[in-house]
Amino acid sequence: MSSDAEMELITFLATSHTVTAQFDVAAATLLVWDILLTFDKEVNLVWRADWNFMKALYLFQRYLPLLDSVYLTINYQLGINVGPGECARLIKASGWLAVVGFATSEVILTLRAWAVWNRNRLLTIILLILWCGVWIPIAVFEGNFLASLKLGTPPYAGFLGCFIIGANSDLFLCILLLMIWNIVVFALIAFMGIRINAWKSTSRLSQLIYRDGAIYYFYVFVLSILNVIAIVTFPVGYQFVLLPMERCLHSILASRVLLNLRLYCHGETTFSERLTDFVIRDLDGSEDSL
Repeated sequence: MSSDAEMELITFLATSHTVTAQFDVAAATLLVWDILLTFDKEVNLVWRADWNFMKALYLFQRYLPLLDSVYLTINYQLGINVGPGECARLIKASGWLAVVGFATSEVILTLRAWAVWNRNRLLTIILLILWCGVWIPIAVFEGNFLASLKLGTPPYAGFLGCFIIGANSDLFLCILLLMIWNIVVFALIAFMGIRINAWKSTSRLSQLIYRDGAIYYFYVFVLSILNVIAIVTFPVGYQFVLLPMERCLHSILASRVLLNLRLYCHGETTFSERLTDFVIRDLDGSEDSL
């Protein structure tokens, strides 16, 4: 490769790295902004509540992105003269924590669908089987992707972040499987909503459950589609530009589900009521304890 071609390649990779870093900072900013926006309600409704499974799940998935999508990601994107060895450790830690975070947020969103089906025993078994069928392969593909990362030494002194020069496309399969899971859960909510004619109901409760379900999964599904398009069609260096945004939005939306539920149960106006609201309730009319 001629020196001109090498310089052109380095310039392209450095530019793509800068653009990706800017998107990562935007995702981190959105996450921190949402945490600050809801923190007062969170303290009153979550932190001061008794400890239970849902509280632990909420806090774990709410604040984990501060580690993988803010601290670790910003370090490997904007650190000065970060060597390949340190880069590999930072990226792998961020990648695995992101998978755990995605899965945890999806637990909260899936529990909503399970609740509107009255915790049907057969559905419980089916969801557990499907969960393993989706998330075990996601973990395998994520491991393959992280193992395939090719890292170079910074091309010039003062280069910010890690210099990624290549990786396989297994991350595409992770996003595809996540899309499939989202479609399954959305279908469960939509089917039950159609079955009880919730879309035409004037009940605030029905609107909270089913309309929010449609909107939340619409956001997630659109982002997943955009990520798949980016991974398949964008040049190397730009393929993963939207992934941190999807990661942060998963946590944000799952957190709003729980916060809106507790706000509703306390008789307060929910955050999303300015657009829509969400609450989980058994179909027999009894409030869910989530």
